[in-house]
Amino acid sequence: MKMTMNSTPGTRNVALTEPGLQPEGEEPLPLLDVALPAGGRVTGEFARQAGTDIKALIRLDADGPTILEHTMTTLRATGRVGRIVVVGPEAVLSQARALGADGVVAEGATGPENILRGLAWLGESGTLAARVLVVTTDLPFLTPQSVRRFLAACPPDADVAIPIVTQQAYEARFPGSPNTFARLRDGAFTLGCVFLLEPRLLLQNRARLERLFAARKSQWRMVSLVGLPTLLRWMTGRLAVAHIVARAGAILGCRGAAVLDAPPELAFDIDLPEDFAHARSLASASAPASVVSAPVASDSAARSPDAPVVSVSIASAHSVAAGPGLDQDRDLNCDRDKETAR
Repeated sequence: MKMTMNSTPGTRNVALTEPGLQPEGEEPLPLLDVALPAGGRVTGEFARQAGTDIKALIRLDADGPTILEHTMTTLRATGRVGRIVVVGPEAVLSQARALGADGVVAEGATGPENILRGLAWLGESGTLAARVLVVTTDLPFLTPQSVRRFLAACPPDADVAIPIVTQQAYEARFPGSPNTFARLRDGAFTLGCVFLLEPRLLLQNRARLERLFAARKSQWRMVSLVGLPTLLRWMTGRLAVAHIVARAGAILGCRGAAVLDAPPELAFDIDLPEDFAHARSLASASAPASVVSAPVASDSAARSPDAPVVSVSIASAHSVAAGPGLDQDRDLNCDRDKETAR
C-alpha cells in the first residue's frame, strides 16, 4: 500500500479532546513522513527465546505481529503519516516490503548512519518535509493515541522535539517494569523513543552527530561536551530538564524541545531480556497463557545501533549528570545495553 504525502508537510499544536485528531471545520492536518530504524540486535539466550536476533522481528505472542508490523500499523492508524521508510537488515526489509513500506534501505554501521540513510531516502525520493518523525522499532505498546498526543504537544518552532516521560506516569502504566530514571531538580524522567525533527539539521551535522554518538559511553569525553556548568548543576542538585535541553541545543546548534508528560507507551522499549519478559507478561494478561514462554534468562544483549541520534544530543548533556551509579543510556537514550558488533 502506497501512502501519499501532503504538499506542505509540518506540524502545529492543536487543542483536542483526543490530541492529534482533526477538529471539525478546520483544514486537514499535514501528513508526516516517517523513518523507522530497524537494525537493533539481541544475542545469546535472549535471541533464542525471542526466536530472532533482530528486535524489530520480535513477537510478544507466537501468533501475533512483529514489533515492526505493530509499529507500521499503529502509525498508519494515527491518520498523520505519509511515507514510511524502513532501514535495517534484509530480513527486516523483506517484511517491510510485504507490509507496504514506501521505501526500504540497507542498514549502515552505526545508529546515526541508519537514521541519516532513512532521511536521505526521503529527500531523494520526493520532497523532504520540514519535519520528519523517527520511531524506534522496539516499542511493543505504541498506540495511535500516544503518537497523536505527542505530536499535538510538539512546539511548532522546535527543530527537535523529544518525549520526556515521568517516572510516576511510566510506573502507573507499566507497574513492575524494569527501567531507570534520571533524577533531576524537577523530577525523575525517562526518554521516549519517538522523535519529531528537522531532517536537514541532522543531514548537515553528520560529523558532529557521529562524534556525539561515539562519545556517549565515556563520561570524561562527555565532560568536554556538556561543560563544567552542567556538571556543577548536577553535583549541587540544581540540574533541570531545561538545562539539558539548552545545552543539547547549543551542542547541535538547534532549537530543542522536551515534551514533558509524554505518554508512557513511547518509552517502553525492548532492549534487555527483562524488558522482553515483562512485555510478554503484560501482553499475556489479554491472551491465552499458552502463547507466553518462560521468562528469558539474563544474557548479554547487543546494543541496537539505531537509537535516534537526536537522543544522543540529550544523553550527551545528561550522561555526566547521571553519575557513575546510573546507566546513562538507560536514562535518556532508547538503547541501554552493549554496542552491536557489525
